[in-house]
Amino acid sequence: MTDNIFERRKNNYHILMLAIIASLVLIAFKLFYMQILSADFYRKASEENGIRMVPILAPRGLIVDRKGEILVKSRASYSMYIVPYEVKALDEVIKRLADVLEIDPTDLRTKIKVGWQGKFLPIRLIRDVDFKTVAYIEEHELDFPGITFQVESTRQYPENNMGSHIWGYVGEVTESELAKPKYASYTIGDIMG
Repeated sequence: MTDNIFERRKNNYHILMLAIIASLVLIAFKLFYMQILSADFYRKASEENGIRMVPILAPRGLIVDRKGEILVKSRASYSMYIVPYEVKALDEVIKRLADVLEIDPTDLRTKIKVGWQGKFLPIRLIRDVDFKTVAYIEEHELDFPGITFQVESTRQYPENNMGSHIWGYVGEVTESELAKPKYASYTIGDIMG
């Protein structure tokens, strides 16, 4: 009788070991399938599943006089950016953009070269793009991969107002300013003022 109990336990032990080994083999096979056989699929899926950090500029308020008349106001404008990683044929996209914007392609190449901080970070190409151009590029987004727009606030001074030096102004950081230690925390395309 003791031999019979011992045999049953031994059989149960073998069944348990076979179940564990079978589970480990299945897991190993699935890992092999995912990491070796399907590597391209998962690599592409991971590249498309990214997060892009885009800074949003704070809107600026109105400046009014004591009578409530507007001295300085803000209006929405569109800035055009390019994300190099999303562009496979950069020369073709630059040529198409230059045709639409009616500018020299060399200017766009220079802005990309100067603004390059890595292939995942957007580079500002043009500020204050008119809505008609924005709409055209958005409608033809397949022809312009990697091109994005961001709404920004632009200062507007009413007519006959000569006080921009008093009210303040903002502008893009220049290359000469970036060379100074005072502006070390800024990058090309940043706005200051």
